[in-house]
Amino acid sequence: MTERKHTHRTFGRTTSRLDAATLAKLATRLEVYAFEVSDLAKFDTVELEVGMGNGLALFERAKAAPETLFVGSEVYQNGLRSLVNALEQYEGATGEKLNNVRITGDDAREFMAALPDNCVDRVCLLYPDPWPKARHKVRRMFTPEFVAECDRLLKALDTAELFVATDIPDYILQVFGVVQQTGVFVPTAIRPTDWATAPKWWQPTKYEAKAARENRFPFYVPLKRVGDAAKVNHNLKTKP
Repeated sequence: MTERKHTHRTFGRTTSRLDAATLAKLATRLEVYAFEVSDLAKFDTVELEVGMGNGLALFERAKAAPETLFVGSEVYQNGLRSLVNALEQYEGATGEKLNNVRITGDDAREFMAALPDNCVDRVCLLYPDPWPKARHKVRRMFTPEFVAECDRLLKALDTAELFVATDIPDYILQVFGVVQQTGVFVPTAIRPTDWATAPKWWQPTKYEAKAARENRFPFYVPLKRVGDAAKVNHNLKTKP
């Protein structure tokens, strides 16, 4: 596979107040949950979360759906530490390891580029960094290149989807703009209330709670490939 080069970072800091010894220990702890491509064959359903933050929402989804492999990507070491803490506490309390969680600390774009075609059922981009300043918007994750990579990774199934959640209106406008530009995916919502309604599998996130405290409200946007979306919503069907 051709190596991809990225000129802009989509993330800010990678750690906060973690010393070298703690980071070294964390790296060892993460090895227990390291992702291997062979893991994909062990589960019928695979979900990839790009930029999972502290990973606790992914942790809750993994507990609720043990038959699904949840792969979380995050460069922020403190977030990785929070998820590992939760996983280790779960094992200590239950005596069982949560076997359907894998973690990577790589840049999500590089990680995605190394995955095989048609291997994921859902890609989640939940509360991505909004990079609100005009000069920083080139750092946003949701780009035509990201959409193309999601199209490559998602399985050729009607149920496959790219799911975006954000509380930033300008970001969701960018999502719609990129979707229209690329023409690969389309939102399946048909009513304004659909944007405000979390899916059944949803688990609240830290940033969602922060947004609520600051009187910002989320957009939940499931995107499907154009042909698949038409099977879900008859309004999206096109004339032959």
